Order: sequence, then C-alpha cells, then structure tokens
Amino acid sequence: LARDEWLARLHGAKPERRAECEAGLQDTLERLGRVTETLDLRRYAEDFDAVMLAPERHLSIERTRMALDAMGMLREPEPDGRDEVEFCDLLGRDRRRWTVVLMYCDQVRDETAMGDRLSMAQRWLGL
Repeated sequence: LARDEWLARLHGAKPERRAECEAGLQDTLERLGRVTETLDLRRYAEDFDAVMLAPERHLSIERTRMALDAMGMLREPEPDGRDEVEFCDLLGRDRRRWTVVLMYCDQVRDETAMGDRLSMAQRWLGL
C-alpha cells in the first residue's frame, strides 16, 4: 500500500519534489525487504524458539466456563458448578483463536524411546 502510494506520487511529481518521492519510495522498499526476510521459512526454527522461550509475548489463553446438558446444549449452571465445562481458547498475537484442551501428562519422563513407542503404536493399529 505504501509502496503504491509512493509510486503514484513519484509518477505525478514535479521535478522539485521528485527527489523527496524517490527517497520515500526507497525507504519503503527497504522496510518491505526487512519484513519479507522475517517471513522466510528458513527462519522457522528461530521463530519457533522465540515463541517457546517467551510464549507470553506471543500467545495468551482465555478460559470460558459453560454449563452443557447431555446433548451439548447450553443451559443454566447448577449452583455448585459441577456441570460446567471449561473451554480454553489459545489466542495468537494476530487474534486468531484455537480452542484447545489443556492436559497434564505425568509420564513425560518415560524412559521408552520415541522409536519404540512408534513401533508399539504401529503394532496396536495393525499397520
């Protein structure tokens, strides 16, 4: 958008304003180049590390409690809150929303190698 504006200004510029428009266009093209470099997929690992090292800068969680009946219809909650289900929405910095399930896994330190677990999963699934 800014690049197109500078190009339009440059196209109709009088000779005394041409240098100013060229400088503005050059500055815009340099900024566009820097932004384009950050979108390069070769930087994916760096971006992933940046998010994992400081997730609070990039992601947030909103929790919503709802009372649902057996058919999944919204209804008034019981006074003790026992029939409520908590939904968690993960929000990205660009305001995209993903409904996620937060869970705790107490076997994270399982000594079984990933390859062994994949082999066992293949056997169970009959692949």
